[in-house]
Amino acid sequence: MPPESGTVYPVGLRLRDRLVVVVGGGRVAHRRVAGLLEARARVVVVSPQVTPAVESLAASRGVTWHRRPYRPGDLRDAWYAVAATDDPAVNAAVAAEAEDARIFCARADDRAASSVWTPAVGRQGELVIGVHGGGDPQRAIGVRDAIVAGLTDGSVGDRAARPAPGGSVVLVGGGPGDPGLITVRGRQALAHADVVVADHLGPQSLLASLPPEVEIVDASKLPRGRFMAQERINALLVEHARAGKRVVRLKGGDPFVFGRG
Repeated sequence: MPPESGTVYPVGLRLRDRLVVVVGGGRVAHRRVAGLLEARARVVVVSPQVTPAVESLAASRGVTWHRRPYRPGDLRDAWYAVAATDDPAVNAAVAAEAEDARIFCARADDRAASSVWTPAVGRQGELVIGVHGGGDPQRAIGVRDAIVAGLTDGSVGDRAARPAPGGSVVLVGGGPGDPGLITVRGRQALAHADVVVADHLGPQSLLASLPPEVEIVDASKLPRGRFMAQERINALLVEHARAGKRVVRLKGGDPFVFGRG
């Protein structure tokens, strides 16, 4: 039975050293093969001809290429299959064999006839993002790109678990005032911080956007008013870092101007 539109169960396949058969050798097949190699799958391509890129993967990345048309039995022992030829009849035959053998199969030409839908995938370090667009691949790509961009510039927090040791201190300048002008590295540091030591000159909206579990230490130095001595600020930075925490010292402007770094 073809799956209903939008009804999917998202899951990550661990395909390392497992056989995956890709029937077809064009541009779509190339994209699928490249992604499967990222997952360390054992990839077999079945196609009379392939693109130069697929041929290069066969020569340099261990992809097995059977230079012939698909025939019944090609999916034997496979964990996953991709039907990516330009012939709907061949793709249907591949999908039928997969269904009989209880192998999940992605049809490049007919999403409704596929037993599995391939998401738009993005990677940021060890983090993998997969987005299903409910039948709209461009929508899925747009959402994926926005998430990856946010992880890259720090506007989307990645509160990754990590070992307790290995604390750090990062000095971040808030720029000329507009929070949108902080550097990418600065946003990344704030997104991963456990403790932020800030003063009234730093962009306050950046502090408001931090997760509630982040400890914010007020280190303001007000003219003719209360202030935190620099020696006390330095001691706090060292104390939190020695406790294994990621510490950001957020200042206004460029912290290295006039010897303030």
